[in-house]
Amino acid sequence: MTREERIRELADQMWVAAGRPDGQEKSYLKQAQDLVTGFDENDEGGDMLEGSIESSVAPPMPKPGKPS
Repeated sequence: MTREERIRELADQMWVAAGRPDGQEKSYLKQAQDLVTGFDENDEGGDMLEGSIESSVAPPMPKPGKPS
């Protein structure tokens, strides 16, 4: 997926989630562009960035074993 496709897809998802407000498509496109550009500029080989969603999510805890 190209950068432009990611931007358009994200903008559409945000616009739909907001209830598809009339006349706001360009605003969501700009927000998505800023977000994708920020992620692209900070991406250094796929490492997790401090404060990113990936770095803030803890791995799942193992399920406790059944008592015998």
